[in-house]
Amino acid sequence: MTDIPTLAEMSALLAYDPETGLFTWKPRAPEMFVCAKHQKRECLRWNNRHAGNIAGHVNSKGYVSINIFGKQRKAHRLAILFTTGNWPKKDIDHINMNKADNRISNLREATRQENVANSNLRASNKSGIKGVWSHRIKGKWVAGISTKHIGVFDCPAAASFAYQIKAHELYGEFARVA
Repeated sequence: MTDIPTLAEMSALLAYDPETGLFTWKPRAPEMFVCAKHQKRECLRWNNRHAGNIAGHVNSKGYVSINIFGKQRKAHRLAILFTTGNWPKKDIDHINMNKADNRISNLREATRQENVANSNLRASNKSGIKGVWSHRIKGKWVAGISTKHIGVFDCPAAASFAYQIKAHELYGEFARVA
């Protein structure tokens, strides 16, 4: 298997259900095991333990990761491979923000900025409104997105409205404003 496996190589190992987003292990043939002396025994043991079971685990960042011959593969990237025949060239955005939900209807290719635009309110946000923070010295509200300053406003609602307009202008369907 190459460093970047093909759809054929992955399809020999895994089955993907686009409706559930789950991958399951396929039975393996004895030829897939290295040790010629014990191929049949290793194959039987592996198939009894894994074939038909759900592949992967949720990692510490919340993504489903599947160990394939010692290399961790992200299930959302594999889902794109299985449905399009090609490895994704961009990031993969989980539309509903659930990183373990790998249904193809929940996945879309995105630039890094688009992927970040579809995110929740940051934990460090003190205003409770995405893209808005208070200006302690002026006693006003500031709106900003990424590295862009949008403006200074008298109330948080006006700052939020300005942020929402700019987010939709910049990121369209990827903009998550609340």
